[in-house]
Parts: sequence; C-alpha cells; structure tokens
Amino acid sequence: MPLDEVAHRVLHPGLRAAWPALRDIIRAQNTQPDIDRVTEQLWTGGDHRGATTATWLAQLQNAGITHIIDARQEGQPDQAYTQTHAPHIGYLHNPQPDLGQTMPDQWFDVGVDYALHAMNDPDAKVLAHCQLGINRGPSMAYAILLATGSTPDQARY
Repeated sequence: MPLDEVAHRVLHPGLRAAWPALRDIIRAQNTQPDIDRVTEQLWTGGDHRGATTATWLAQLQNAGITHIIDARQEGQPDQAYTQTHAPHIGYLHNPQPDLGQTMPDQWFDVGVDYALHAMNDPDAKVLAHCQLGINRGPSMAYAILLATGSTPDQARY
C-alpha cells in the first residue's frame, strides 16, 4: 500500500498516533541527511532542516553514524530523543552560540576528547554538526582532524 494511503485507513488508535513518525522513518531510508564525510570516521554538517527528529535520526542511522557532537544551543531535545529511541548512538550536546566569536578552548577540548575516545573503535562514525553546517560543526571537525595528526593544510582540504 502506498504510504500516503495508510492514514486514510481505519487504524488502531496507537498506530494512528504513531503513524506520522513511522511514515517519516520509512521515507528516511530513501533520503540523505545534510552531512558530508570528511574521513572514514568523521562527518560534519547541519541539523535536520525541517525533517522530523525521527526522520533525521533514521537518516543518520542509515549513514552509519555512531556518535554525534551537537554544537547547537537548542540540541537538548534531539539528545533526549536519540537517547530514548537510539541509545546505541552516543550523543554529546556541546552547545555554543554562533555569534562569530572565537570559540573557547574548553569547547574544543570537550568535543575533541569525545571524538577521539569514540574513534578508538575503528567502526565508529562521528558527526560534528551545528545548525547550518558552516561554522561550529566544521570547526569542531577541523579540530578533530588536527588532533588525529592532520596538518592545518591537510585538515582544510
């Protein structure tokens, strides 16, 4: 049955209530999250940009993401959702405002330490992300690359 027709059927009340999220999770298998691979173990990008949290999480799972570093100040609900619905995915909510300021060393230290610990597992895939995927997430990914031995020039490309 086409997914769009399910909601028009007589459904159990529990399924009817859960259907929008379930439909989005099913559809997520055919869509990609707003993330890019930097290395085999490191990814960066933006948030779910209009997709539900359920869809975004399903997309990340389909991409094989095992750990998330969330730099958004508003990331707490996504962390709670992930811990409830995908507890096998590690989640570090490491918020910082995006005001064009110099980021504090402590912020980088927390994120890099988390990533390095996760990347001890050769199968780990760490996502460093922020709202738009252009400042905090890539900056954290850059710092992680430096910590893993890349030169500044290598880390930029």
